[in-house]
Amino acid sequence: MNGCSSNEYYKTVVEMIKTMGVEGTDDFLKKELSDMSKNVAYIREKVATIQYAYEKETNSDTLMHLRHDSENMIELLNNLLKKLETIDKRYMCLQEYLRRNNRKEIVYIDQDCSWSSKKAL
Repeated sequence: MNGCSSNEYYKTVVEMIKTMGVEGTDDFLKKELSDMSKNVAYIREKVATIQYAYEKETNSDTLMHLRHDSENMIELLNNLLKKLETIDKRYMCLQEYLRRNNRKEIVYIDQDCSWSSKKAL
């Protein structure tokens, strides 16, 4: 499969299409990608803030708490990145499904006025 690395993800996408249709699945996965990307960016900023504070701190108790907070945030970030990767793979499987089923490509303007293409029935 081009871009779609797992039959499991592909089957999931096919089931989503059966339930929500192609456009519903596309919208759902795009929202999921957007939301998770925002979460990843937010946690990355938190990690950077904690690490900056850690570099400036001299109190050993505070350093211990910052180190603990940093470790927790990094663990959370790694989990979010794994989820983002899964969502991305499912979206690639949607694109593969559309390619396999010879969907026509149409061009439209997103809400943010950027051009993109979308596969349609």
